[in-house]
Amino acid sequence: MCGIYGYIGSPESIKEYHNIVLKMFIEMGVETEIRGKHATGFYGICGNEVFLNKAPVPASDFYLHKEVFDSINKNLPSIMIGHNRHATHGDPKINSNNHPFYTSRFGFIHNGIVGRVTSPEKLGIRPETECDSEWIFRYFIKHFYNGKNQINTIKKTMVEFEEGDFACAMIDAKERKLFLFRNVGRPIAVWFNKKMNIIFFSSTKEIMIDSAKAVKLEINADDIYYLKNGRILQIDENLNIKKDLVEYTPPPPLPISEPYKYTVKAVAKKKNIVSDGKYPTCKKCGKMFLNESYLNNHIEKEHEHKYANIKKNISLTYKTPVNYSADEIKLKIHNRCIEIKTANTEKMEMLFERIDIDLDTLRTMITKVEVEEFVQKIFTDIGVQI
Repeated sequence: MCGIYGYIGSPESIKEYHNIVLKMFIEMGVETEIRGKHATGFYGICGNEVFLNKAPVPASDFYLHKEVFDSINKNLPSIMIGHNRHATHGDPKINSNNHPFYTSRFGFIHNGIVGRVTSPEKLGIRPETECDSEWIFRYFIKHFYNGKNQINTIKKTMVEFEEGDFACAMIDAKERKLFLFRNVGRPIAVWFNKKMNIIFFSSTKEIMIDSAKAVKLEINADDIYYLKNGRILQIDENLNIKKDLVEYTPPPPLPISEPYKYTVKAVAKKKNIVSDGKYPTCKKCGKMFLNESYLNNHIEKEHEHKYANIKKNISLTYKTPVNYSADEIKLKIHNRCIEIKTANTEKMEMLFERIDIDLDTLRTMITKVEVEEFVQKIFTDIGVQI
């Protein structure tokens, strides 16, 4: 789990509200620290200059470092993206593994998991780091320079990595545009401050609200919205917004010999075919299947399997008021998972999959004093010895 944040506005707006924009960006970085403390970085553009910095330290240390602060205070970028990293692939002490990733034209940040992509070789890319987030960026770069269209290439990239969860931000320094895009599981909250004529974004509404209040900006929660699943936003410095959406249309039924695991979404991608039609749908996860037999097999293997009952068991046990934020819970769980992952790799991978789904529901299940007990119960439920 990581956190992303940033803003975009005209050079005139940024100049007029220089101090408050700088404070807001830094405050979002510090507030986002709950989502990752292993590394912090930013990428921004001001005029023809690109500003890039990253280091394996928490945001609260990074942005208060005189050299970092002075670099952006002197010439505050009109477009800026920031990233707080909680490392899973690639040692954060090796700074090249940290976000943002960049070329001479683009800067990119990612929150999420890549998913079941086989290998960089099969994607036809050559990553320069150990961080798998870079795969998404390199895949975009490879196909962008074939077609020269950002949104179409983003859509292609989103389909290729659809098995993962992601929320991404990218700056095109040449065309001076900000791109935001996401799929299920990783949020992006957007706030258009009309008085300042600046758009801010962050990983959650709570981060946005707390940051605005800290710098004494008036903010109404109703003015903040989450990007829809599959949504792509293209925003220029004049705040002209172009929207697009990645959607999947079910294909026609295929022969019964197709394995049950192929949902209509997966088959559509594999066969490159689309059509209208209604298909049996799983009420628990919303996936559509080619026929009832495939659906029943899916329910049996994905929802009635003993590993699939973890969240159900938890919900029956923990129904208490919230003292601990969902993000803090996720971070504690993730850290605990990392600590004992070597104990049983197969079961740990299964746990990671289950724990990473819809974790905001834990907001109503766990209190501050019960976090350790909760983590222990998860491992007990799936037979992992602590």
